[in-house]
Amino acid sequence: GLRSRLFALRLRLRGARVGPGLRVLGPVFVQIDGSAHNIEIGRGVTLMPGVHLKLRENGRIVLHDGVKLDMDVRLVVANDARIEIGAHSGIGKGAIMNAGRDILIGRGAMTGPYAVLNVSDHGIAAGTPMRLQPYEHAPIYLGEDVWIGSHVTVARGSRIGSGVVIAAGSVVSGDVPPGVIVQGSPARVIKHRR
Repeated sequence: GLRSRLFALRLRLRGARVGPGLRVLGPVFVQIDGSAHNIEIGRGVTLMPGVHLKLRENGRIVLHDGVKLDMDVRLVVANDARIEIGAHSGIGKGAIMNAGRDILIGRGAMTGPYAVLNVSDHGIAAGTPMRLQPYEHAPIYLGEDVWIGSHVTVARGSRIGSGVVIAAGSVVSGDVPPGVIVQGSPARVIKHRR
């Protein structure tokens, strides 16, 4: 519709690469404190109402063909990091990705509502107020065909293999091998997919 065409035109005029068939289904917020050239949106991407894309410094957001961001999804990227979401992936309502280093998500991955992928945490050294602590960063990698349940937290430095299922409410920290189902806080393998 008209909203989608105008949104795509505004982004293109600022230097973003936007493929055909973008669907913008309500108000979307784009905050660019870096370069719009660092936004790349593939073909047939859907942005639901309340999506918030925020770029700082030299951060990049890449949404491959057929990606769907549900309502109130927030992607924040800074430094030289990128958030890259593979083709035909779906990010659930209210999910947050906070990236001071890369968050790379393979094809066909899905998150449930309110999942959090957090690459950046405040330091916690004694003697310095929390708000003044330096950030600590480590990238997050998700393989293809991963399903992250609702209210899951994926901590910095996590590497999740292809075909993994993460049960709702779990907290993932570290490596998860391909093709397993994990659950809990901290998440542990409960079975292998067949």
